[in-house]
Amino acid sequence: MLLIFIDGLPCDVAAKTLDVLQDANIHEIEPGIGFSNNLYPEMLAGQNPDEIGYFNEWSPIKNEKKRLPIWIRALDIFRGSLYINAGIRKIILKKIFNLNFSNIPFKYAHLFKPQGSHDFRVQKDGILIDYNFRIFDAVEQDGKVGTRDEKAINKALSDVSEQNTLVSLMDVDNLCHVYGIASPEVQQHIKFLNQAITKLIKAYSLINQNLEVVLFSDHGMAEVTRIQSLDLEKAFGPMEKSKYLYFIDSTFLRVWTGNGGLKEQISTYLSGLNYGNILTTEERIEFGLTNTEFGDIIFRASEKTIFLPNFYGSRPVKAMHGYDSKLKSQKAFISRVQGIRDSNQIPKKSKDVYKFLLELLET
Repeated sequence: MLLIFIDGLPCDVAAKTLDVLQDANIHEIEPGIGFSNNLYPEMLAGQNPDEIGYFNEWSPIKNEKKRLPIWIRALDIFRGSLYINAGIRKIILKKIFNLNFSNIPFKYAHLFKPQGSHDFRVQKDGILIDYNFRIFDAVEQDGKVGTRDEKAINKALSDVSEQNTLVSLMDVDNLCHVYGIASPEVQQHIKFLNQAITKLIKAYSLINQNLEVVLFSDHGMAEVTRIQSLDLEKAFGPMEKSKYLYFIDSTFLRVWTGNGGLKEQISTYLSGLNYGNILTTEERIEFGLTNTEFGDIIFRASEKTIFLPNFYGSRPVKAMHGYDSKLKSQKAFISRVQGIRDSNQIPKKSKDVYKFLLELLET
């Protein structure tokens, strides 16, 4: 099997722009909840957040660590400056001192830890392990946005094999964030992918006449039209572990409360906002998101809205995902481009993709 994954390519865009899909059945996929580090294990291992033990990319630590040195905490004074803040975090701290605090205020960095991964190679369960897939992952390649897919594809072309292979491409997602879905940069990159994917399939088909080829993505995209500040501390004071904690992603606010009264107050406050909704108990059950370690309250932004400033990134983006999975803009895709094996599966949701691929591999 040759699996070709394109991070962040919406179903409607794929159907219109990828030549290899024109004569193939393409299925619209309703993504699970969260970002790619949760969607990857759901699609390739059938595991939801409750089963893998994390949701999104940061979570509170159980035992509070020592606060950062005062000289680092003092750097929060530059948080309001996009370029100075980014320079401190990405150049001085990350590159020189190998310290990664994302965009979490330094005064709160000791309360959170990173979790999950965007690297397929670190998956411990699922078809990649069980069926011995070779992996060519663009996330492992150095270079600026728009250049890493080509490097991953070239490596896959230089080492063609009969072994099961995954080629993971990430630049569409990145380019959509930076430039927008309909931007010339995204359109140009998809033109490149058209030629490169066709070349990839031909190369692998030459040595395997029974080759199964499946293309898929993990989520869609929506153009961002509203940048929204969300300041819990103005209403409830600074976060403290004994009182409450919160983490703001681009499209999610997660809150952990130390007492039931504050939980009710914060829930009431968030319910009165017109740019998002608190996930219901039924939604959390549906998505396998019942563990309260993921948040006593999870507030999700309305389509086309992002929270800024947030704890993940410091700059606004042109397009985003992580909204209501039922929205047209959020739909991913899967297509069996080539193959001879029988399949009765028609995947409709992220969790169905695992069953679909497993059936093909077991046939």
